[in-house]
Amino acid sequence: MLNDGLRAAIEPRKHSKTFSGCWTCRTRRVKCDEVRPACVQCRSKGLDCQGYGVRLRWMPPEQAYSAPVLDAHPLANPRRPQRSLVALDPPRHVLQEL
Repeated sequence: MLNDGLRAAIEPRKHSKTFSGCWTCRTRRVKCDEVRPACVQCRSKGLDCQGYGVRLRWMPPEQAYSAPVLDAHPLANPRRPQRSLVALDPPRHVLQEL
């Protein structure tokens, strides 16, 4: 049986990451204390604190719709790929006989 001290030294620590820092600290990858309206990190460095909240990033339409669209047919089985017939050229030995 391992004691708690030895177990703590062997097992990796679980790292939790927050996503609520200001945009300036996120860009700089530094710890943000999240004081509003401007965090201490930004004030101490004389930076403009870009604030908090969600930023939307628009994608060009060709990127937004590049994901494959699944067939919505009720008989389609999503686990099995759909097969389709393709017209192939006849084998060369058949062409030579003609």
